[in-house]
Amino acid sequence: SMPVAISKNAIRHGEGFSSLNIHFQLRDVTHLKSAGYYKNLKELENLKAKGWIPAGTILQSANTLLPYAVTSGTPVELINEQSGFTIRALVRALENGRASEWVRVFNPASKKIILARVHGPNEVRLK
Repeated sequence: SMPVAISKNAIRHGEGFSSLNIHFQLRDVTHLKSAGYYKNLKELENLKAKGWIPAGTILQSANTLLPYAVTSGTPVELINEQSGFTIRALVRALENGRASEWVRVFNPASKKIILARVHGPNEVRLK
């Protein structure tokens, strides 16, 4: 048994996690290994609720979301690495996106819309 994060009360979609809405209880984790679970509050500090989470629910990767790393309408850095060269350009995100998701961005220099993968906060890459 290990302490795992459990919702104290119902948590709304998009709501963050804190000691106000979660607590930790000892639970058998053998059946939780594949779905993941959270052992401390630090692991949950940047996550948001995915959907409505009823009270008494074990928090797992299936009911939590990373925050957006790229926000629609904001400038982001586009990085393209090819053959040892790195090209950087400032583009505008046309969609919200989390790490590893693909989003559309607008390149004002070429006036084209490009599909790029979110790499980190305000950073996208072509590959």
